[in-house]
Amino acid sequence: MIIGSNYGLVQILVTPMALLMTYLVSGAAGAALVPERVIDILLGAAISISAAVLFFSTRDRQTLAHHHSSRGKQ
Repeated sequence: MIIGSNYGLVQILVTPMALLMTYLVSGAAGAALVPERVIDILLGAAISISAAVLFFSTRDRQTLAHHHSSRGKQ
């Protein structure tokens, strides 16, 4: 939810978490974490894209595109 409103804030919140995760799993355990993270990311992306396709109508997409285009003109 934060990504849609303020991407800079997301970077501030996510970067320390990623660094902490890297520090905590340094060593042999870190190598085991990589495939799990890749699977999590791919699964999350697939679920998100599927939900967007299933639950958003063409009118919703047009309204969102209009909102973003008018927001950039301000």
